[in-house]
Amino acid sequence: MMKVYTQTWYRGNNYGSVLQSYALQHTISDMGYACSALNYKPTKADMWKLKFINHSLKETIQYKINEYLMKKNGASEAVNNLSLFDDFRAQHMQITPPCSTAPEIARICGDDAVFVCGSDQIWNPYLYDPYYFLEFVQDSRRKIAYAPSFGVMEIPHRCQKRLRKAIAPFRYVSVREKRGAEIVRELTGKQVMVAVDPTLLVSMAHWQTLAKPIDSEQKYLFCYFLSENARYLETAEKIAREKHLTIRMLPMVAADFKKPGTVKEPVGPCEWLGLVENADYVLTDSFHCTLFSIRFHKQFNVLQRFKEGDKRGQNSRIHTLLQTADMQNRLVVPGEEANTQTISDGCFQTADARMAAQAADSRQWLEQALQSCEGAGNSAN
Repeated sequence: MMKVYTQTWYRGNNYGSVLQSYALQHTISDMGYACSALNYKPTKADMWKLKFINHSLKETIQYKINEYLMKKNGASEAVNNLSLFDDFRAQHMQITPPCSTAPEIARICGDDAVFVCGSDQIWNPYLYDPYYFLEFVQDSRRKIAYAPSFGVMEIPHRCQKRLRKAIAPFRYVSVREKRGAEIVRELTGKQVMVAVDPTLLVSMAHWQTLAKPIDSEQKYLFCYFLSENARYLETAEKIAREKHLTIRMLPMVAADFKKPGTVKEPVGPCEWLGLVENADYVLTDSFHCTLFSIRFHKQFNVLQRFKEGDKRGQNSRIHTLLQTADMQNRLVVPGEEANTQTISDGCFQTADARMAAQAADSRQWLEQALQSCEGAGNSAN
């Protein structure tokens, strides 16, 4: 049985990242391969080198400050959430021993393993790490890019040469957004497929078995915000009044613990799925929360998180998803009111059909890429 290792973000306690990582591993295993997530941990020296290359020291400091304030303002909730993430990974995922260098990866995975990088924003130019471009694999027949995202509309000039060199050796490349396919073509001249997020490769019946039931006597508006923005809460309160719903907000930044309706119970990936599935309405700025809202047939709005024209903005993934589902009118841009008209069953059925067709094409592409890798056997460097 061919061994396949996925290289993506799965350790961070981000619901979307963990679920997409799980979904890709589940899909590859379902195809008959032995699949594990690569437990890649850069050395401290490499980590600081990458922060310098990516000019990301400021963001790291801000992240650490928010992490500290999260624990201070809601210590027990934050700790319990971390525990549930660890439990999910332990119960539902296969993960390799830790590895930091190419020789360690070769020792753990062997010389004939196949590596799949993706999905999520692992190709974001501001978060560059050569290991997420599988640069440690010298044999191009043994590496596949499945739906990685650049996460931005434009690649900074200083990053273009580096990304061109990293992407060019791939034989099998797909990306998650239309803009991502354009970027690959601009950098390398290659025409590549736009593949769906891995969570769309997994059936709704399977997700429903993972979703934990939510004990709530009141109908609620589920709020999941990755950013802190005053207009978010204003929009939530307006929708809650209009729809006669209670707000249930999952705290993601320190200030959220002081807002009304904060979820106090520990929330891991399964509980998060349950909160979406059992909601009467969802308001979010998250790609994956939007995706699961559509799949669970939830009334929803998605708040535009980044300004148009922001070179580091990540709106493209939301735009691609809403275009696929034909639900562009659920996007709330700054200065405009949310469209809260009821989404009809017919609209959801159209979205289901369109996403299912793209998922079938994406699954076929991935399966063919893996089959093409069978028998390849040079060594990793």
